[in-house]
Amino acid sequence: MKQEGVLVAFLGLLGCASSARILGLFPYKGATHFYVIQPLLEELASRGHELLVVSHNPRSEPKPNYTDLSIAYGDDPNMMFLDFNSFEKKKPTFFSNLWGSRKLQSLLALTKGYERAHSLSEVLSLANSTFDLVITEMFNSDVFYGLVYKIGAPVVAFGSCHIFPWNEDTMGAPALPSYLPNVIGSWGPKLGFLDRLRNTIEIWIARAFYRLVVHPKAQATAEKFLGPLPDLADIAANTSLFLVNSYFTLLGHRPFPPSVVEVGGLNVRTPKPLPMDLEKVFNKSKGVIYFSMGSILKGYTLPKEKEAMFISALSASGRTVLWKWESNISSRHPNIISGRWFPQGDILAHPKTELFIGHCGLLGLNEAVVRGVPVICIPIYGDQPTNSEYVREHGIGLVLDYWSLTEEKIRWAINEILYTSKYKENMRKLSSAYNDRPMSAVNTSVYWVEYILKHGPDALRSPHSQMPIWKREGLDIAVVLLSVFAALLVALVYITAWSFRGFKQLVKLAEIYFKVKEKKC
Repeated sequence: MKQEGVLVAFLGLLGCASSARILGLFPYKGATHFYVIQPLLEELASRGHELLVVSHNPRSEPKPNYTDLSIAYGDDPNMMFLDFNSFEKKKPTFFSNLWGSRKLQSLLALTKGYERAHSLSEVLSLANSTFDLVITEMFNSDVFYGLVYKIGAPVVAFGSCHIFPWNEDTMGAPALPSYLPNVIGSWGPKLGFLDRLRNTIEIWIARAFYRLVVHPKAQATAEKFLGPLPDLADIAANTSLFLVNSYFTLLGHRPFPPSVVEVGGLNVRTPKPLPMDLEKVFNKSKGVIYFSMGSILKGYTLPKEKEAMFISALSASGRTVLWKWESNISSRHPNIISGRWFPQGDILAHPKTELFIGHCGLLGLNEAVVRGVPVICIPIYGDQPTNSEYVREHGIGLVLDYWSLTEEKIRWAINEILYTSKYKENMRKLSSAYNDRPMSAVNTSVYWVEYILKHGPDALRSPHSQMPIWKREGLDIAVVLLSVFAALLVALVYITAWSFRGFKQLVKLAEIYFKVKEKKC
């Protein structure tokens, strides 16, 4: 891996005679999103590019060529939190995933902090600065593309999870609901007729919601601070490159244009030695189960009855359990160790880690796949239900429904993973395929970023990204064909009716003829 890094760095120096001045623009407050792109930013700085990074997550230690512009605010500058209790009342259904659903409304709610970021003079002054490239997140709003337009530099976007339907529209990537599941739906790779129908409805409603609700708010916010602007959707369609935190061996094949590059596992870093106290735990342990529901869902808000289920099932597992938990667990058991934070990536890389229990967020799932650790998924929100369906499809773990959890189900799932070899074997095969690439995710990202710097903003861009959705989806052709079909149908009905009327007239004439003939006789 070190030789690969040296080679890529050398090739980069040959391709780019001088370092570039790069602006990193990351207004979303969720720290986990930033953790995906951070390794790329640090690598670019290490290779001599000069970075100014606007985010809620400034570095704790300085790094050469890397300057932070912090827009953090609130009691915790790095996190956004969710409460388990907010998901207790009702399990999401197909209908709740449609227009106005919690998923779409939550994506809109997450844009509230963007106006505050625009109001900062340090951010607005960037409009008059010069950069060779802008790197930003393509997520739940195009609002910062107004600032990008003012700067006038090529844009590289990244996605911390799989590609959303509205991002596909931006990049000119085909959205094919017949076999490509909606990332914020609940569908896996194999879709029956009803699944395809529901998937199609979900995707089109998500597109409409983004365009008719999210987009006007973004346009108004950007113009409030920057003055009149072109349509932000048109500006975003000029994005030169989109780096997506997905990979086909895990999340299936998609027909992406050259401007969309999969770099799944970008968030996975080289493991470090465990802290001494954890290393002692591992040395004494028969095996380790790691349990974490992520950094956004707060473990201590888990309802007491569900907490008791997990405590009972995990204490009987016969393994040491490391449970990310922000307060004291209500019952003490010698094999359960709780903590506010654990070095998740390093734990999953340890050979004694046998099982990862989590909500199936893509960052943790990437780490588990890279390290070959089977998983138990308990999906709650966002892309987690879709990710869990791929876990089920690959046979690399089990999926438990949060809303119908019982101690027996948890205990069965743990024992099934620990004592049935097929999950470990399936994960080993998938891990081998996932890791078998010409370059690592970081080096792949660096290569394509420098490709844009070297060859210009249009080098990879799909011409289809500039086409309106009705033209790209062939809706105008469909309207013409349906109109022709309708016209032919009307003509056929008219001809049939006319022919029938003519036939009736002939029958009447025949009857009159025979009556007249009978009278003459």
